[in-house]
Amino acid sequence: VKRLQPNTAGELQETISKLISDKIRNLVDFSYRLWTTGSREIITDNFPIQFRLFYNDRAIKITDAKYGYSIKLTPGQNKAIINISDNTNVR
Repeated sequence: VKRLQPNTAGELQETISKLISDKIRNLVDFSYRLWTTGSREIITDNFPIQFRLFYNDRAIKITDAKYGYSIKLTPGQNKAIINISDNTNVR
């Protein structure tokens, strides 16, 4: 797998940031495809930390402060566990 040139990496980071700010929903699917097809370095080098957390083989919990629910993602499972009443991490 080839590393991106420094100037290309900067352009990629800028594009990813723009896609996130424009709320492009396919970006998570795209990052997953990159991760599973051997292009992990693109995720680790260019995507925000939140994306890397999805793929690091640890369980993570995402809490939505606005709606007061959490989603737990566990490695090796093809499902997300949603807990509507769990707002323990909401500040």
